[in-house]
Amino acid sequence: MKPLLRTSLLKNIDSLLVAAIGFCVIFLYTRHGGIGISPDSITYLSTARNMNAGKWPVVYDDMQLILFPVFYPTFLGSVMFVTGVDAFTMGPILNGLLFGLVIFLSGYIMEHFMFRSKWYKWIILLCIAFSPAMHDIFSMLWSETLFAVWVLLFFIAQKKYFATHRTSALIWLAVIAALTCITRYAGVTLVATGGLLLLLDKQLPRKKKLLHIVLFGAIGISLLAINLVVNAKVTGMLTGMRQKSLTPLNKNIEYFGDVLCDWFTFLVNHYTFAFWIGLILLIVFIVVFLYRALTFSHYYSYENISLAFFLVYGLFIIISSTLSRYEQINNRLLSPIYIPFLFAISYAIPRRIAQAGKTKWLQLTVAIMVAVLFLYNQLATDQVTYKNVREGGIGGYTEDTWTQSPTVQFLQAHKEILNDDKTVYSNASHALYFLTGKGTETLPERVHDQEVKGFYSEDNFYIIWFNYEDNVDLLNLREIAGKMKMDTIHTFPDGAIFFCRNYAAMQHR
Repeated sequence: MKPLLRTSLLKNIDSLLVAAIGFCVIFLYTRHGGIGISPDSITYLSTARNMNAGKWPVVYDDMQLILFPVFYPTFLGSVMFVTGVDAFTMGPILNGLLFGLVIFLSGYIMEHFMFRSKWYKWIILLCIAFSPAMHDIFSMLWSETLFAVWVLLFFIAQKKYFATHRTSALIWLAVIAALTCITRYAGVTLVATGGLLLLLDKQLPRKKKLLHIVLFGAIGISLLAINLVVNAKVTGMLTGMRQKSLTPLNKNIEYFGDVLCDWFTFLVNHYTFAFWIGLILLIVFIVVFLYRALTFSHYYSYENISLAFFLVYGLFIIISSTLSRYEQINNRLLSPIYIPFLFAISYAIPRRIAQAGKTKWLQLTVAIMVAVLFLYNQLATDQVTYKNVREGGIGGYTEDTWTQSPTVQFLQAHKEILNDDKTVYSNASHALYFLTGKGTETLPERVHDQEVKGFYSEDNFYIIWFNYEDNVDLLNLREIAGKMKMDTIHTFPDGAIFFCRNYAAMQHR
């Protein structure tokens, strides 16, 4: 066993070295103000803290966690329990380790490609380590960091299953898919990917194939089903209140293409063709996958497994964005397919060069020049990003704009408003929890009639307003002033504090 382990480590020493580089990059990015914190991060962080306080799964405002599945905050809470260190403080180290693990697993997978090449492996690993797309994710306290690890472990487990078709290997594959589903709801794409690969597997007899698909599907969605049943039982909703999409299919394909242009680095200014880039790549990859399935060519390879996930996940994001309203398709949403995308557009290059004959060195030179250009553009972007985060912190609630906010500093010094028995609303309740330690209510979104009606029926309450928080879905000050009497308590360069009273309640008195 020891010689086998030694051999494995020697084969992947390059992966370990680049993983260490990736860890250092994330650690450097987070030196100024710590790990990046967004509203979603506050949900995860507060749930993890409440878990260690004996309340679970409850977020900062004592409401049930339903917008996100339970595993990532549970993971953070477990890290807090074991280390005794708050998840925010641990964030840079934790994300650095996760990023390093993603790089190492990527190297392990490439070491088992159909055609192995050390120079190719080094280039792709460095592209991942210095990728602005990856830094954008791993510098934030987001569930996508753990999700990326699950995806690569799923690829490895799928390959192990293909090698033996044993039920035990299938169960491990299904367990990984199940854990991914309760890390992000988009984890269902792994269940769909596994089901698709099983369905088209020609080595499985029909009866065994049916049994394996049923078993894989049942285990794969089991934890998610439990999570959703609990949500429905406690709150009456499966995943919270979701709005209908405002963007059509063609626009979402364009946004998909926009992100791919960013990933190409040298196509950043070619957004005019984003729709066609996105559509053509999807069609080409679909044709390649179907060809492999029909001809049985390279079907059981890592290259094909990762391509299947790229297609399933990419189409899932495009279609779900067309049906349901959430943030515009961006790098964060598509980050789980960044590494499969790199594999898909590059894996054939080493084999083609090796078989090129007299033009081998010419093709190798061109390939290396393109790779150098790709890395150069990445490093140029990294340099600008690092300068910004070194001076002001990572964008979000750890940025200097928030930590040095006059409104926040006043509330930190005068907590009587936050400690008042009257309700406190804000258009940035997540920020207030993170920066003051006090939970407040979020102003209702105007499309939710019952919440708005309940808000206006209250006799009196405080509003803490931040000028630079741009959630346009929430009720704004002008709308509230038309229904309530608003007295200004304090004003600041970046916000204000108001005391609101209901006109009807005032007349009744």
